[in-house]
Amino acid sequence: MERILVVEDDRFFREMYCQLMSGEGYEVYSAESVDEAMELLRKTGFHLIVTDLVMPGKSGIELLFHVRRNYPGTDVIIVTGHSNVESAVQALKNGARDYLLKPVNHDELLHSVALCMAQRRLLNENMELKDLFALVRTAKNEWESTLDCIPEMVILVDSCSLVKRCNRTFVDYIGKDFAEIIGKNLLFLLQEHGLPVNDTGNAGSKICSPAEDRWFAIRQFPYAEKESRVTAGQVVIISDITQQKKFTEQLEEKNHELECAYDALTASQAKVVHQEKMASIGQLSAGVAHEINNPMGFITSNLNTLGKYVDKLTEFVRLQRAAIAAGDGTIAAGLREKERAIKLDFILEDIEKLINESLDGAGRVREIVKSLKSFSRADDREMVVADINTCVESAITIAWNEIKYKATLEKELGVLPPILCCSSQLNQVFMNLLINAVQAIEKEGRITVRTWHESPWVCASVSDTGCGIPPETLSRIFEPFFTTKEVGSGTGLGLSISYELIQRHGGDILVDSAPGKGATFTVRLPVTEEPAAADARAR
Repeated sequence: MERILVVEDDRFFREMYCQLMSGEGYEVYSAESVDEAMELLRKTGFHLIVTDLVMPGKSGIELLFHVRRNYPGTDVIIVTGHSNVESAVQALKNGARDYLLKPVNHDELLHSVALCMAQRRLLNENMELKDLFALVRTAKNEWESTLDCIPEMVILVDSCSLVKRCNRTFVDYIGKDFAEIIGKNLLFLLQEHGLPVNDTGNAGSKICSPAEDRWFAIRQFPYAEKESRVTAGQVVIISDITQQKKFTEQLEEKNHELECAYDALTASQAKVVHQEKMASIGQLSAGVAHEINNPMGFITSNLNTLGKYVDKLTEFVRLQRAAIAAGDGTIAAGLREKERAIKLDFILEDIEKLINESLDGAGRVREIVKSLKSFSRADDREMVVADINTCVESAITIAWNEIKYKATLEKELGVLPPILCCSSQLNQVFMNLLINAVQAIEKEGRITVRTWHESPWVCASVSDTGCGIPPETLSRIFEPFFTTKEVGSGTGLGLSISYELIQRHGGDILVDSAPGKGATFTVRLPVTEEPAAADARAR
């Protein structure tokens, strides 16, 4: 039974981890500190250690170093409540199998543990297969040392393919005496026993007997008499490679499983890096939004008050003019002259325009702040009823500073039914698609954003007039870490994360592109519930 050691100073998490993994059939031990864990390691061997990162006394990283140095056959998974990129990178670089954040999803923890155990078993089985393959090869070399002591069929034929000599293995296979074999045509003898070969006896042929499936390799070597040194025939070696073929097939299967396990581990590491990155972006966005929102509050308030004051002054000037017009004409003429000199009419008219423009600008800043706040909740997975058009508009607001210098933006937003979704995640998807569209345009171009309802889907597309995607690249654009950008210009995670987020929503991303003709990314999301029912469920 596979043994696991849980190292956690928090009793609640320690007992929960132990209960989860015991339920999966693992033999689970626990320790409250790193020192206690080291003592257990001296007494008992463990296949896997699940340890907290921060604990009183020694840390989980110190335990990881101790295990790597003294117990190289033991794997380590780090679990922590501190979302720190440096800690994650340090742990993974120093040999940790995985890095999980608290509170850990039960399925995610069990999946990570199962993946570690599967990799261990596959590696052990792979080594066993390699050892077996090496034994077979060694035995084969030894058997070839003498003619009659090897399990291969060795036949000497003349230039007419007539058998001149053969070893015991060939005799046993044919089932005839030496006298019945010598002088017979080798091709006919082989064909009688179901081994198809061409006129030159070239190999790689397969024979199937009624009882089993067998594989043979046929090799030929020119044979010359010592005296004449003229080619007088051929040495034909027929080897039974059935076991070798099976070992090769098993090895290929195991290698494929290892590749799948490695891909899963790479994807898991990508998630850790991305989660830390989005957490940092969200924290920054929240801080910027807070700092902008405070001054914009009193600026907007002051502009509204100034507008009221201007209205009162305008009314006062109007009444003043009426009073002067009814009084002394000389004073009225002087005041009118002064009004013309200072352009009072223009000032009164322009003040209102300035206030309106300032209020409009303040409104735009508030929209940007609102969008920043939505991105500050990038890790929020709460499903709510939302309008996809709102998510698209929010993404455009955030990406506008990138778009406006390189592309003309065209929007064709249709009337859509609200759907149950995680709006912050969709914001992220649309922002990634918009930024990719901008980066695909070298100098100037056009980006078109469309939304429409195509039952049972709500669809949104982002099209650009950029360089397009080559056919050989198109099938790989959603792979983690794959990028065509220069080193340092991209991580290759944007599209893979976007694809995964849409998959979580039960949707899909379609791509239509050709070199030099731009690209169109279409997001399809299912309309699974009536809005009222979805809203009630979300609440």
